[in-house]
Amino acid sequence: MNASVEEIVRTIIKKRKEQEVLDIAIYDLERQLSGILDIDNAMKFADPFFVEGKTYVVKKVKIPNPSGTFDQSILQKVREVLSPNNHEIVYKKPWEETKKHPGKYDGVKLSALAKQVGGELLEIVEESRFPVRYVTKIMEVK
Repeated sequence: MNASVEEIVRTIIKKRKEQEVLDIAIYDLERQLSGILDIDNAMKFADPFFVEGKTYVVKKVKIPNPSGTFDQSILQKVREVLSPNNHEIVYKKPWEETKKHPGKYDGVKLSALAKQVGGELLEIVEESRFPVRYVTKIMEVK
Protein backbone atom coordinates (compact mmCIF):
# COMPACT_ATOMS: atom_id res chain seq x y z
CA MET A 1 0.00 0.00 0.00
CA ASN A 2 2.83 2.46 0.77
CA ALA A 3 4.15 2.13 -2.78
CA SER A 4 0.78 3.15 -4.23
CA VAL A 5 0.42 6.02 -1.77
CA GLU A 6 3.91 7.22 -2.69
CA GLU A 7 2.99 7.04 -6.38
CA ILE A 8 -0.17 9.08 -5.72
CA VAL A 9 1.90 11.73 -3.89
CA ARG A 10 4.43 11.82 -6.78
CA THR A 11 1.61 12.21 -9.30
CA ILE A 12 -0.02 15.03 -7.32
CA ILE A 13 3.29 16.89 -7.05
CA LYS A 14 3.91 16.44 -10.79
CA LYS A 15 0.40 17.64 -11.67
CA ARG A 16 0.76 20.68 -9.40
CA LYS A 17 3.96 21.63 -11.24
CA GLU A 18 2.20 21.18 -14.58
CA GLN A 19 -0.69 23.33 -13.35
CA GLU A 20 1.73 26.04 -12.23
CA VAL A 21 3.25 26.14 -15.73
CA LEU A 22 -0.25 26.35 -17.25
CA ASP A 23 -1.28 29.12 -14.83
CA ILE A 24 1.77 31.17 -15.82
CA ALA A 25 1.02 30.66 -19.52
CA ILE A 26 -2.63 31.69 -19.05
CA TYR A 27 -1.57 34.76 -17.04
CA ASP A 28 0.82 35.81 -19.82
CA LEU A 29 -1.90 35.38 -22.47
CA GLU A 30 -4.42 37.35 -20.40
CA ARG A 31 -1.85 40.16 -20.04
CA GLN A 32 -1.47 40.18 -23.83
CA LEU A 33 -5.26 40.56 -24.22
CA SER A 34 -5.26 43.33 -21.62
CA GLY A 35 -2.41 45.08 -23.45
CA ILE A 36 -4.35 44.98 -26.72
CA LEU A 37 -7.38 46.50 -24.98
CA ASP A 38 -5.16 49.16 -23.37
CA ILE A 39 -3.75 50.21 -26.76
CA ASP A 40 -7.31 50.96 -27.93
CA ASN A 41 -8.26 52.40 -24.53
CA ALA A 42 -11.12 49.88 -24.51
CA MET A 43 -12.80 47.87 -21.79
CA LYS A 44 -13.84 45.03 -24.10
CA PHE A 45 -13.47 43.71 -27.63
CA ALA A 46 -16.36 44.89 -29.81
CA ASP A 47 -17.00 41.52 -31.44
CA PRO A 48 -17.59 38.18 -29.74
CA PHE A 49 -15.37 35.16 -30.38
CA PHE A 50 -16.65 31.76 -31.48
CA VAL A 51 -14.73 28.80 -30.08
CA GLU A 52 -15.81 25.16 -30.28
CA GLY A 53 -19.43 26.05 -31.01
CA LYS A 54 -19.75 28.56 -28.17
CA THR A 55 -19.75 32.36 -28.10
CA TYR A 56 -17.39 34.28 -25.82
CA VAL A 57 -16.77 37.92 -25.02
CA VAL A 58 -13.53 39.31 -23.67
CA LYS A 59 -13.64 42.30 -21.36
CA LYS A 60 -11.83 43.95 -18.48
CA VAL A 61 -13.61 43.64 -15.15
CA LYS A 62 -12.97 45.99 -12.25
CA ILE A 63 -11.56 44.32 -9.16
CA PRO A 64 -13.33 45.88 -6.18
CA ASN A 65 -11.11 47.04 -3.35
CA PRO A 66 -12.28 45.40 -0.11
CA SER A 67 -11.93 48.77 1.62
CA GLY A 68 -14.14 50.57 -0.89
CA THR A 69 -13.14 53.28 -3.32
CA PHE A 70 -11.62 55.77 -0.89
CA ASP A 71 -9.09 55.68 1.93
CA GLN A 72 -11.28 56.81 4.82
CA SER A 73 -8.25 57.82 6.91
CA ILE A 74 -7.29 60.46 4.31
CA LEU A 75 -10.90 61.62 4.05
CA GLN A 76 -10.81 62.70 7.71
CA LYS A 77 -9.39 66.00 6.38
CA VAL A 78 -12.76 66.65 4.69
CA ARG A 79 -14.31 67.77 8.00
CA GLU A 80 -11.87 70.71 8.07
CA VAL A 81 -12.87 72.07 4.66
CA LEU A 82 -16.63 71.55 4.68
CA SER A 83 -19.42 73.46 6.33
CA PRO A 84 -21.34 71.46 8.97
CA ASN A 85 -24.32 71.25 6.58
CA ASN A 86 -22.28 69.78 3.72
CA HIS A 87 -20.40 67.49 6.10
CA GLU A 88 -23.70 66.07 7.34
CA ILE A 89 -24.71 65.32 3.73
CA VAL A 90 -21.57 63.37 2.83
CA TYR A 91 -20.66 61.66 6.14
CA LYS A 92 -22.39 58.49 7.30
CA LYS A 93 -22.24 58.25 11.09
CA PRO A 94 -21.21 54.99 12.79
CA TRP A 95 -23.96 52.37 12.86
CA GLU A 96 -24.54 48.98 14.36
CA GLU A 97 -25.98 45.79 12.97
CA THR A 98 -24.64 42.67 14.60
CA LYS A 99 -21.38 44.59 14.81
CA LYS A 100 -20.57 48.27 15.03
CA HIS A 101 -19.53 49.88 11.75
CA PRO A 102 -17.20 52.86 11.79
CA GLY A 103 -18.44 56.10 10.32
CA LYS A 104 -17.47 56.71 6.73
CA TYR A 105 -17.84 59.16 3.90
CA ASP A 106 -20.35 58.47 1.14
CA GLY A 107 -18.15 58.39 -1.96
CA VAL A 108 -20.92 59.21 -4.44
CA LYS A 109 -22.17 62.26 -2.53
CA LEU A 110 -18.67 63.40 -1.59
CA SER A 111 -17.37 63.13 -5.16
CA ALA A 112 -20.32 65.12 -6.49
CA LEU A 113 -19.80 67.82 -3.87
CA ALA A 114 -16.03 67.90 -4.51
CA LYS A 115 -16.65 68.45 -8.23
CA GLN A 116 -18.93 71.39 -7.39
CA VAL A 117 -16.72 72.95 -4.73
CA GLY A 118 -13.30 72.05 -6.18
CA GLY A 119 -10.18 73.35 -4.46
CA GLU A 120 -8.84 71.62 -1.36
CA LEU A 121 -11.87 69.33 -1.06
CA LEU A 122 -11.33 67.97 -4.57
CA GLU A 123 -7.62 67.46 -3.82
CA ILE A 124 -8.42 65.47 -0.65
CA VAL A 125 -10.96 63.30 -2.45
CA GLU A 126 -8.57 62.55 -5.31
CA GLU A 127 -5.72 61.81 -2.87
CA SER A 128 -7.93 59.34 -1.02
CA ARG A 129 -8.93 57.28 -4.07
CA PHE A 130 -7.60 53.74 -4.15
CA PRO A 131 -6.12 52.74 -7.49
CA VAL A 132 -8.53 50.90 -9.75
CA ARG A 133 -7.42 47.46 -10.89
CA TYR A 134 -8.86 45.34 -13.65
CA VAL A 135 -8.60 41.72 -14.69
CA THR A 136 -9.29 40.44 -18.21
CA LYS A 137 -12.11 37.91 -18.31
CA ILE A 138 -13.26 35.57 -21.06
CA MET A 139 -16.94 34.88 -20.51
CA GLU A 140 -19.29 32.57 -22.31
CA VAL A 141 -22.40 34.24 -23.75
CA LYS A 142 -25.47 32.15 -22.95
